[in-house]
Formats: sequence, structure tokens, C-alpha cells
Amino acid sequence: MKSSAAVIAQSLSEFGRCLKDTELPNDVETTARILEIQTAERDAIKEDFRISIRKGLSLLRH
Repeated sequence: MKSSAAVIAQSLSEFGRCLKDTELPNDVETTARILEIQTAERDAIKEDFRISIRKGLSLLRH
């Protein structure tokens, strides 16, 4: 769980670079596994965003 904006921005940048640099093989199983891993990484980044938003909203309310 990464919640600082700088860490999330770095994670997002690295993830985007990884997506750009990934060459999908002609093998269905390997391609599916790569996509599963990338989906899990995307979901983790989305959760980090949600946590940061909740923390930010909490700070604004108090």
C-alpha cells in the first residue's frame, strides 16, 4: 500500500513504461499470464489512489 502522491506517480509512470515496453508473445498461455500480472499491478495502483483520496477527503473534513 503506497499512499504518497509522489510514490503513486512513480508507480504509475513505471507501470506505463512497462506496458509500453512489453511485447506480447504469440503463446496464448504466456500472454494471458502477462496480462494477469499487469491487471494485478493496475488494480494495486487503483487501490493506492483510492486510499490517497480517502486520506485527502478525511483531511479536508477535519
